[in-house]
Amino acid sequence: MKKFIFLISMVGLLPFFNSCSAGYVSEEPVYQTYNRPQRPSNDYIWIDGGWNWNSRTNSYIQINGNWEKNNYGRKHKQGHWEKNEHGSRWVRGSRR
Repeated sequence: MKKFIFLISMVGLLPFFNSCSAGYVSEEPVYQTYNRPQRPSNDYIWIDGGWNWNSRTNSYIQINGNWEKNNYGRKHKQGHWEKNEHGSRWVRGSRR
C-alpha cells in the first residue's frame, strides 16, 4: 500500500517538474539585429547576446550582447541552439 501511495504521489508531481524543465521550442526565435554600442576602451571585448527562457510565457527573450573587460588567458565560448526530439533549446555561452 505504501508503494502504491508513493507511486501515485510521484505521478501527481510529474507535471510540476516537467514545467520547470529547460525551455524547448519547436522553432528557434528570430534574432532581432541592433546597433552595437561604442567600445569603452581597447581593454574590452564584445560578447554576443543570446536568449533567456521566460517560464511565465514559455518563450525565449533575446539578450543583447555587451562589452566586457578582457580577461587575458580566458576564452569565451559562444552560446548555441541544441536540437533533440523535444525541440530546440538555447545553451548559454561560457568563459573558460
